[in-house]
Amino acid sequence: MFLETFKNTMGGKQPKTILIDQFTAISDAIAAAWPGTTHCLCAWHIYQNAKTYLCHAFQGYETFADDFGRCMYDFEEEQEFLSVWEGMLVKYDLKDNEWLGQLYGKKEKWALVYGRQVFSTLRDENLHSVMKEFLSPEVDLLSFLRQYEKLLEEQRYAERQVDYLANQGTNRIPPLRMLWQAANAYTPAIFEIFRLEFELFRNCVLYS
Repeated sequence: MFLETFKNTMGGKQPKTILIDQFTAISDAIAAAWPGTTHCLCAWHIYQNAKTYLCHAFQGYETFADDFGRCMYDFEEEQEFLSVWEGMLVKYDLKDNEWLGQLYGKKEKWALVYGRQVFSTLRDENLHSVMKEFLSPEVDLLSFLRQYEKLLEEQRYAERQVDYLANQGTNRIPPLRMLWQAANAYTPAIFEIFRLEFELFRNCVLYS
């Protein structure tokens, strides 16, 4: 009922992609109410749940957090991901872990290697913590929307300030087309790295 109400509120349009937690009931409801919507598992929630279900591994091995995080975020090739995942299970004696087995069965919904064609997202923890203050039964919808608009405007203003400072901080660029293109494409910090590499390249002597 809620999903249908949401769709009607949006003029009959349903989301193309939605992030959910690891609840099968929600996943089934979305599949039934919104066919065609891609639903992915939130990687941040998975990592938080892992700290609960795999607390012995997190506490018992200094390297487990890094290895598990790499499986979540680091790989672009499927075969590499599968190989490292299998190696992690062997390394930390987790081949029989039920929670990891269930998680692996849904890997297409959370592993970055499968989700790049859908979209990528970075969780803004600061925004999340602020929003939680407004999401409570005591706050009515109108008050929440007002606070949300105010928060968005503050973020837009901060972004405009960063853009202005970035433009003011760009040093004089030599009249070389490649450098001009790079200056327009990169932030000042990244452009300085590119410029250094470019100058080092121009100092090289090439032999046939």
